[in-house]
Amino acid sequence: MAPHARIASYKVYWNETCAGSNILAAFDRAIMDGVDVLSVSLSNNSTNYYSDAIVFVVNTAPWVITVGAATLDRDFPATITFGNGQKLQGVSLYSGKLEMENKLLSLVYQQGGNLPSNLCFCSSLDPNVVGEKVVLCDRGANDRVEKGLAVKEANGVGMILANTLETGEELVVDSHLLPTVAVRRKAGDVIKRICENRKQSDGCCQLWWKSGEGETIPYCGYI
Repeated sequence: MAPHARIASYKVYWNETCAGSNILAAFDRAIMDGVDVLSVSLSNNSTNYYSDAIVFVVNTAPWVITVGAATLDRDFPATITFGNGQKLQGVSLYSGKLEMENKLLSLVYQQGGNLPSNLCFCSSLDPNVVGEKVVLCDRGANDRVEKGLAVKEANGVGMILANTLETGEELVVDSHLLPTVAVRRKAGDVIKRICENRKQSDGCCQLWWKSGEGETIPYCGYI
């Protein structure tokens, strides 16, 4: 569309924080630099509309086009296959080497009333329990990729990231540090029941996925 265009980037995040003033300053700088198109791919952890600096994008000038991209026409399917043949669907962006390919691995959910281990905080997992196993982690509280790091540091070989009551059925796909599949709450509840049964959870789990695919879905960005 613009083969001779040049790309400039403006840093607004530091140490996992992003002030609204930094975003506005970047806009001002870009305008001063003569930038024609701004692509603002930002998000933060704010839960209240009134405290989110970028929740609304509105332009009053008739010559300015504002597009809110609402959908993605690709899917990143992942499948968890259990020893009894049962399959649960999820999503994954992991692109590393699959050492677990064609292997059934043990599955563990280190609950025990220890909330940090449920959420897979760093240093909360016992390597003697999760080592060489696929670890089920609850979504929430800490960063999703941080959970994978906690599993990796405890010698786990894979992670299933399960939605909870708060996150429901909406999935978020990430590029993790080890083989990971994100699943919806209902699928997560099924996996937790499997973990409660020691006989079922030993040598029961295999992770499999393929690259992004899918037909264009009947939604689009809005103007």
